[in-house]
Amino acid sequence: MKERTLQDAIVQFRKNIDDSDYANLGAKGKYLTVPYRIKFVRDFFGERMSIQTDSTELANGSHKFKANIYIDDKLVSVGESKQMKNADKEFEKQQTVSIGRGLSILGFFGDELATAEEMEQFLKPKEVAKPKPIVKLVPKAKVNIEEL
Repeated sequence: MKERTLQDAIVQFRKNIDDSDYANLGAKGKYLTVPYRIKFVRDFFGERMSIQTDSTELANGSHKFKANIYIDDKLVSVGESKQMKNADKEFEKQQTVSIGRGLSILGFFGDELATAEEMEQFLKPKEVAKPKPIVKLVPKAKVNIEEL
C-alpha cells in the first residue's frame, strides 16, 4: 500500500473543500477554521502527525506562541503568533492562531492565511486619532537670555 504523502493530503484537502466548510464572516469574507483543518490532517495522517506548541512570556506579560507541526517525526511547518492583550480566552486563541498559521504555511488553508479574528480586526474601520491641540508656552516674565 502506497504511503499517504503531504502532497496527496494537500490535493485531497483542496478537492474536498465545500462552501459549507467555510465560516462566514459576512461582508468580510469566508474562513476555514483551525478545528476544521486540524480534523482533516489528523484524519488523513493519523498518528503520523503531531503538533507541539510552546509559549514564551514576554516582558509586558503577554505571550509569544510557536506551533511545530511534525509528520513522521519530521518538522514540516512552524506557525507563530503573539498575544497582544490580556483578555479572557486570549491565551487559548493565540495558541490556536499559531497552529492555524503552521497549517496554512504547510498548505492547509482556504482562501486566507490569517485567522477569522485577525481578519475581523483587520477589516474593522480604524479609529482615526484626533490631533491634540498645540499648546503654545508663553513666558510670564520677560527674560534676557544673554544675561543668563
